Amino acid sequence: TFEDFDKTAGNLCDYFDYTGQNILMHPLIWYDGPIYNSLVERKGGWGGIGVPGDGFVDIILKRFEERGFKFYGLFNVHRLPSLEKEMNVDMEKIINGEATYNTISKDNKVHTQTWHHDSSMFNALHPKNQNQILALVKEIIERYSYSPAFGGIGFHLTMAQMLIPGSLDVTYDDWTAKEFEKDNGVSIPVDIKDPERFGKRCAWIMDNAKNKWIQWRCVRIADYYK
Repeated sequence: TFEDFDKTAGNLCDYFDYTGQNILMHPLIWYDGPIYNSLVERKGGWGGIGVPGDGFVDIILKRFEERGFKFYGLFNVHRLPSLEKEMNVDMEKIINGEATYNTISKDNKVHTQTWHHDSSMFNALHPKNQNQILALVKEIIERYSYSPAFGGIGFHLTMAQMLIPGSLDVTYDDWTAKEFEKDNGVSIPVDIKDPERFGKRCAWIMDNAKNKWIQWRCVRIADYYK
């Protein structure tokens, strides 16, 4: 209940006072979606168990205002419901040229799931995925920046996150390859209709343009964060 959570928030504040802490960083987007009452995305199911979805952030902010503490909402996000609903993970269709915003591996496989220490499931460079993250950032800022206790947003950047390109094992899909070629004035000598083109792209890039590939991915994701 809200009453129980408010009591828990008060106990947390007492604990912070006792131990000399004044900052809480906690996910608002946790694994597979928001754990607050988002209007942009359906609530995720893995994170936030036991947390009341409606209003729990406001309770924390209110109690933190009283003590002069700061709260930072984190993005620890592997997947989002809206993206899972529309994603194309049919490898036969992808081989035949249909678009996907999921990552494609050097093993010619589309990623349909991810977890800690695995490569990302969604392509962090793809505008479809980036725009959905931006919509959540905008919603959180607009909803909670009223409070002086709201410190801002943090991004949990691990390999499985859809927030950074991550492992060099992915993504060698048609869209990413075309963007790389366009931006760098290069041509990857792999047949666009070859069913094993994704792995062959990886092999060619690692042998001939590895540093350029890494730099390009870094520039693209840095531009996004700007």
